[in-house]
Amino acid sequence: MYAMPYAYRQLNETDLPLYKALMALFREMYAEAGYASEVSSDSEMQTELAAQDTIFVIAQTQSSEEVFGGLVASDSNRPEYTFHEIFVDRIDVPKGPDTSTITEGLIEELKNIAHERGANNLYLTHFEDNRDIPIRIPPRRKK
Repeated sequence: MYAMPYAYRQLNETDLPLYKALMALFREMYAEAGYASEVSSDSEMQTELAAQDTIFVIAQTQSSEEVFGGLVASDSNRPEYTFHEIFVDRIDVPKGPDTSTITEGLIEELKNIAHERGANNLYLTHFEDNRDIPIRIPPRRKK
């Protein structure tokens, strides 16, 4: 089976339409799990996108603006912390033939962002038993 080529990227404050699409996907996934979620105002969304301690990454095809998956992570880069750590707070990809490909691509893009930000550790929170699963961030290769 042919896998679609996906592009992965971090959202910034100019990506409000893509952020709305990501939040719609999250709401859809929450509804399937039986949870209700509120829709934020545009100004609240702009504030969330501009926050330096929150990272939004999306997956989309190169020929479409449709969002096929995404994640939200928290960056703990604060002076009071000894280590710079990033925690994946949420990752959602609808079930389908490309679920694993998209999930792995989102994590790989977050690893790149972690490198750029100088993070020491990256964790995926396992919500069922409330533990953090470390994701290895390989050392950067010298160019």
